[in-house]
Amino acid sequence: MQDKFLNTGLTEQQASERLREYGYNQIKGRKQKRPLFLFLNQFADFMTLILLAAAVVSIFLGEEIEAFVIIAIVIFNGILGFIQEFKTEKTMDSLKAMAAPMSKVMRDGIVKTVETKVLVPGDLLVVESGDRIGADAKLVECTNFKVDESLLTGESVPVFKTSSSKEENYIYMGTVAVSGHCLASITGTGAMTQMGKIAGMISDADDEKTPLQLRLAKLGKWLVIGCLGICAVVALIGTLHGGDVFDMLLAGISLAVAAIPEGLPVVVTVALAIGVNRMVKVNALARKLSAVETLGNIRVICSDKTGTITENKMTVKFTVPELVKMKTDKIVQGVKTEYAQEDIMFLTFALCHNVHINPSDPESRYNGDPTEVALLEYIEKFYFDLSRLMKTYKRVGEISFDSDRKCMSVIVETKDHHKLMLTKGNPEVIMAMSDQIMEGKTAKPITQNDKNRIHRQNKDFSYQGLRVLGICWKPVTKMSDATESHMIFAGLEAMEDLPRAGVEESVSLCKRAGITPVMITGDQPGTAAAVARKVGILSGDEKVVTGSQLRNATQKQMDYITQTTHVYASVSPSDKLEIVKAYKRKGYITAMTGDGVNDAPALKEADIGVAMGINGTDVTREAADLVLLDDNFNTIVVAVREGRIIYQNIRRFIRYLLSCNIGEVLTMFVAAIAGLPMPLIP
Repeated sequence: MQDKFLNTGLTEQQASERLREYGYNQIKGRKQKRPLFLFLNQFADFMTLILLAAAVVSIFLGEEIEAFVIIAIVIFNGILGFIQEFKTEKTMDSLKAMAAPMSKVMRDGIVKTVETKVLVPGDLLVVESGDRIGADAKLVECTNFKVDESLLTGESVPVFKTSSSKEENYIYMGTVAVSGHCLASITGTGAMTQMGKIAGMISDADDEKTPLQLRLAKLGKWLVIGCLGICAVVALIGTLHGGDVFDMLLAGISLAVAAIPEGLPVVVTVALAIGVNRMVKVNALARKLSAVETLGNIRVICSDKTGTITENKMTVKFTVPELVKMKTDKIVQGVKTEYAQEDIMFLTFALCHNVHINPSDPESRYNGDPTEVALLEYIEKFYFDLSRLMKTYKRVGEISFDSDRKCMSVIVETKDHHKLMLTKGNPEVIMAMSDQIMEGKTAKPITQNDKNRIHRQNKDFSYQGLRVLGICWKPVTKMSDATESHMIFAGLEAMEDLPRAGVEESVSLCKRAGITPVMITGDQPGTAAAVARKVGILSGDEKVVTGSQLRNATQKQMDYITQTTHVYASVSPSDKLEIVKAYKRKGYITAMTGDGVNDAPALKEADIGVAMGINGTDVTREAADLVLLDDNFNTIVVAVREGRIIYQNIRRFIRYLLSCNIGEVLTMFVAAIAGLPMPLIP
């Protein structure tokens, strides 16, 4: 029965029944805001309600023109805010539409391409290199299968998957297959996936008020108290001076209405709308007007590493020996009979991989494991036509990578039928299988001194946060000799996930502006520390704190850690959430940037969440207040500068407006106390 299921999958009828039972395979997001709700929400703040109350009082006093002006201002303010937020919602919809929500499944014994939203538990998911996985599933069978889980975990290195492992036999919605292929049985869809569970942590959370909203609400309350006090004092003093009680009461009410700055809400809205439009021009999309001024108050920026500070693209940094001076004219023709270290390194980079090469597509020339893609991009400096090279050295055998052996080998054959076995993998594993080492074009027995030297070099690279691979090889006369033993050690290569251009300058600018940049990543401490030092987040003897240390800390210890730590490594989504909460407990206005699903809860908790518009997930963008349309960390620094300018302009205008209104009120108040006729009355 199981074998039949693997051959046919579900039937269309079974899939339809399960779709009715489990619902669509969609992540629960924020409820779609209707245009009417967006419009009415513009009138919900305290200052607007005060203005509406003032308009009602003005009508009661017979001041219809003043009432009309106040109402017109309020409506204009509402329309302006509505237009801006409605445009933002439409932009968010277009970002969602950029994704291609299609998946391949086996139904009725046929592989079909269907909408990802109609996947159901029990479906057989067919995944190939380059596919985005549409649901959580358990591997049934797979070949050389690696998955990029950085959007879910923050780890930049692809994870090797195998159906025989109890730990690595599951794949998850939203992650991307980078090499190999698999057949997997879907175990969870929609809210029951790992991504869905994280989305559930943020979807029902309430939005917090921004610093400006809190200050304006406080100002509004003081204005109400002050106006009521002035009204009572003016009416009382006027009555004591022999004035008519009703007339004095009307005069006090008129004075109270005059004290309210009618232009304040519309000026704030206009200033924020201008800020939103200016930010869009620098690729920062503010989902709400209030996000602009929050940016101007930021004290801490917590940033994910992979894809935010770095490019999420591996690049070869060093090779030992160096390949810069090698000549490829003979090696690419397949006519060499003796090989130097550089030749073996070159051939291993070019041939020991499972990358799909698309010569006709310059935008997506390579599709596969980022590590292997980085090696191919590196040797393009020496020889560009890799497809031709792979025909010259025909692959006749392969021992695929697995997590136990930690290496991969291929056997290639030249035109004159010489066979070579080329192996790359963990340096310690490569050393263990090698009993010889190359020096130039000759091989000699490997000594303990050689191993110590290689070990020191490997450790030095690792301390710099580089990912290191060892290379070895041997000639093969018959296929039975193609075993991973008695190899010849050839060299090392080290690669890194480069920081984005300009990030170091942005970090420096943040520090000069009084903003503390903090890196929070799921990567290993050594990698995190190396990247943080390169961009200037980590300096001196500062230490990296790991997720396990955070989980064992009390709240008091947590507050101390956040006061002295700028880099956190090996953290989980819940750890990120606790870090942001700790900064907020200290009263710091905190921003959290990120692109992965693992960042979404922390983005939602932060005073302002900043998501990536291109590589960010829908869940992350839904949780964010600001979306970076170019996925560039530097853009947030520009956005903060714009936010500070707008915030300062708003504060200056509030001071100006209040000084004018207070001047009018004091003039009338003093006149009332002195028993003089009411001034400023036509």
